[in-house]
Amino acid sequence: MKHYIRNKNLTQKLIAAIILYSFMLLLLTGCSNEKTEKLQKEMDQIVSEHEELQKNYDNLVEEYRDLSAEQEILQSELQVKQEENQTLQTAIDDLNAQIAALQPLQEQCSTLTAENESLKAQMASIQSAQTQNNTPASSNSGAQTASQTDNQGAMVWLSETGSKYHRINNCGRMNPNKARQVSQVSAESSGYGRCSKCF
Repeated sequence: MKHYIRNKNLTQKLIAAIILYSFMLLLLTGCSNEKTEKLQKEMDQIVSEHEELQKNYDNLVEEYRDLSAEQEILQSELQVKQEENQTLQTAIDDLNAQIAALQPLQEQCSTLTAENESLKAQMASIQSAQTQNNTPASSNSGAQTASQTDNQGAMVWLSETGSKYHRINNCGRMNPNKARQVSQVSAESSGYGRCSKCF
């Protein structure tokens, strides 16, 4: 703005100097009215051009002010966006830290789930073995005593490779030629279980 005022004052002084010079020239040369009118037209043209230039300059100054205001607005908006971006980045960093903190817990959860499945399988295996080894209880104690006596004296068959004792020597895929006969008590004490097909 100071530059604009300085240029305006300089231009006014220049116009005044031109006018003064023109008058002095007229006085010194004693020009005719025709020359005076010609000089006056030239001076008017110079003044008109100066006014046009001054008008253009004023328009440029106004455009510069508008652009400066727009630049300030854009700068302010950019600052707001940068602050929002910083806030979002902070939130993202916090979430990443939480995810990193949860990673060991997720691994522990996976390990516990695998252990739980393994325990379930073991429990099912134990229950199945107990079901196979349990015999139905009899309400008559005399019958139980007689059954135990019979078991001690009963003879059973063992296959060459199996883990069960059988009532007959050709149960299932047993080879009768390779089967051997022992007492039921001896078979049970050796770890053989009862065959569910022939008993």
